Amino acid sequence: NSHVFANGVPQKSTFNQGIWLGLENYISSIANDKGELWVVTGPIYERNTKIETIGEAGKKEIPVSIPDKLFKIVFMEQSNGVEVISFIYPNKYDELPSYYKTGNCQRDSVYNHTAYIVSIADIETQTGLTFFPDSAIDLTEYKNLRAVNLPEINSINAVGYCL
Repeated sequence: NSHVFANGVPQKSTFNQGIWLGLENYISSIANDKGELWVVTGPIYERNTKIETIGEAGKKEIPVSIPDKLFKIVFMEQSNGVEVISFIYPNKYDELPSYYKTGNCQRDSVYNHTAYIVSIADIETQTGLTFFPDSAIDLTEYKNLRAVNLPEINSINAVGYCL
């Protein structure tokens, strides 16, 4: 049930149909491979930047602000505890590498997501959010962990073309 407006975040179409779709396919593949996942996604609005919007006034559409960046945190329960991999992506066409600008998530467009891996602390800093605020234990060290690579996926569990 991911195709509902409660899950919607305004995005540039080339971003949404390119590298972001590749990330969503990759995460679906992890879910197939490892089982249950928890995913948190959200916008990052930077101060002192020009706010871009989508929506055409001529069509009586309400303009919606496009975030400068998007984050995604994936929680995976493993036998040794919870593993986390977090990402922040620019949502501006001119900040994406040229080979990500096609917005064409197909077999010939495979994306490298490792450049966008961050820690939960990085996301907290850029969003002003606090994850696990009521935890009885200090999670500072956990939140500062940063994955160094992406989990391998068994090819039988792969979803989509642009993993």
